[in-house]
Amino acid sequence: MPAGAYFVKRLDGVGGISDADLLSMAFAEIAADAPVSADRLKCGVYRARGGSATAFGAVDTSAFGDMGAQALMEADLAMPSFCALLASGLEDGEYFFLHEGCVCAARLEGGAAADFAALDNAADAEKAKEELAEFLGFDARGAVAVELESASASGKFAEFSAKISGVEGARREMSWRAPLAELALCDVRGADFLRAARLSRRKRRIAACAIALIPAAFAALAAFQAGVMLKSREIAKTEEELAAMEPEAKAIEARVERIAAFSDLARPNPTPLELLSKINAARPDGVVAASFSRKGSSFEIAGSSDDLSKINEFVSKLRNLPGFADVKSKSDSSKSASKFSVTGTFKK
Repeated sequence: MPAGAYFVKRLDGVGGISDADLLSMAFAEIAADAPVSADRLKCGVYRARGGSATAFGAVDTSAFGDMGAQALMEADLAMPSFCALLASGLEDGEYFFLHEGCVCAARLEGGAAADFAALDNAADAEKAKEELAEFLGFDARGAVAVELESASASGKFAEFSAKISGVEGARREMSWRAPLAELALCDVRGADFLRAARLSRRKRRIAACAIALIPAAFAALAAFQAGVMLKSREIAKTEEELAAMEPEAKAIEARVERIAAFSDLARPNPTPLELLSKINAARPDGVVAASFSRKGSSFEIAGSSDDLSKINEFVSKLRNLPGFADVKSKSDSSKSASKFSVTGTFKK
């Protein structure tokens, strides 16, 4: 699925906690800066090496891109495309990740995304790379580009292939695979949706088996009736099993549904590149931007600075930019570096 709708945060020291607790922690970190109510969020998290993880989320209206309900129901996995990069095993460094018009910029540390920003529907990929690299504060010429060519599920594994362009410009092919069980926490559909999809698939398989028995019923009605009874019992048993699983599924869903995300970076007027360019021009030295997200006419920037006055200067400049409105900020100065979040809207 498109990556531009997602907001990303790195989590450290999570190697020893359970999957359910990891989802809760991811929610707590993401939801703190979410611009929408918790019941409108979809999220996932990917465990990296060394006990770190990458948490991500998006608003429900943009999390699934153009995927329809039937496609979501039948998919083995529904995750943003940049999860393929996280599962690639590439060494730490600065990367661009491209897939179907989406351009992501990421700095990997310990296999997790320390910094991340993305643009969907980028008309000029090279220009998008330059703007995203400037926003995250790294040299676009020194980053490795990974262009995803295919992704599919085969048995218990997800398989990927991509073209990689290094710093020297040489291109090479790369293929990798990851266990579906390892990527399960990346699925943003939620526990209730997955439960309904699982039940629907089993019922369809059972119904198909019953239909296949109909021709044989003309020759052996008794055998057909026995088969139908067997299938009915299987349905009853399946629903009993699912009923027993329901408390655990609901407990997980209660955490997953609160996970934060950020808006779709579509292309209204001004374009995302123009918006990033204006923000970069207003950002003083000493202010580090860690992420950028946009939905419709709203935007959000997260970052840090050693100097609180620089944050105030940044906010003041944004407020004075033509076309920007409702610019607000909040910061946490409890640590040596002040963390901040700036939200606002722009006028078309």
